[in-house]
Amino acid sequence: QREAIYKKRNNALSGERLSVDLNNMFIGLTESMVEMHKQRGNFDTFKNACMTTLGMEPTIDLDQFRDGKIGETIGMLQNQVFENYKNKAQAIKDALLPWIKNIKETEGNKYKRVAIPFADGRAKPLNISANIDKAIESNGDSIMTDIEKAVTLSLIDESWKEHLRSMDELKDSVQAASFEQKDPLVIYKVEAYQLFEELIYKINEEVTSLLLNGKLIVEGPVKEAKQEKMDTSKMQTSRSEDQEAMKKAASQAGQQQRQKPQTFKRTEKKVGRNEPCPCGSGKKFKQCHGK
Repeated sequence: QREAIYKKRNNALSGERLSVDLNNMFIGLTESMVEMHKQRGNFDTFKNACMTTLGMEPTIDLDQFRDGKIGETIGMLQNQVFENYKNKAQAIKDALLPWIKNIKETEGNKYKRVAIPFADGRAKPLNISANIDKAIESNGDSIMTDIEKAVTLSLIDESWKEHLRSMDELKDSVQAASFEQKDPLVIYKVEAYQLFEELIYKINEEVTSLLLNGKLIVEGPVKEAKQEKMDTSKMQTSRSEDQEAMKKAASQAGQQQRQKPQTFKRTEKKVGRNEPCPCGSGKKFKQCHGK
């Protein structure tokens, strides 16, 4: 799981394969949306999901959704999503490039990067760090790349940290599996895989939604963006720690059934059989309370 997530994260950092990952996110999410809502047969919920997640009303009508082939319906939705995203990227470039050029002309080399808030109206704005020189040299093409990198990195990191907390909770809860005559290690692996599938879907949905719904806010004074190195020390868990936790979860699951019986420790001196009885009768212990 860690290798898969950090591969996505490294792709976002370098930007080399980010376009491929985003393309797969868009394709995978649109396929899931059509299949899920078509199985339920509810066109209204499909339209609402498109407007909420994809930021658009689908051109697919009721007849096509209900009677058309699922592959054709998916293809129509994907074409609309990619066309909308292309137009959105162009609109952002047209709006932002003149603003960046003006900063370069009026401020000279005072700023290397500028911070531009990017928000979809539902969450705290995400500051996009745009390189001024690269934006001008690429005629604005690097602006969308900067947005995609910042959005993808932010949502991957946030979702991954939540996933690690869920995995810790799973390690604790799986200990009860032995009481149901089940192998706790098997339960752990199965449920961990399900959690990971949910994580990937969540990342795909949130990245796609923010990119398609988000808008740049360029009003107000110019703010310089400083590149910060993200502290990932709290996000990482070593492979040996993971393996040890799995073994511990499996071994501890049955410990409550195999606990060692507690022994009674005597705190008072033992009375001999021929000694006077402690009750004060005057008889020997063996003839009194020692019978």
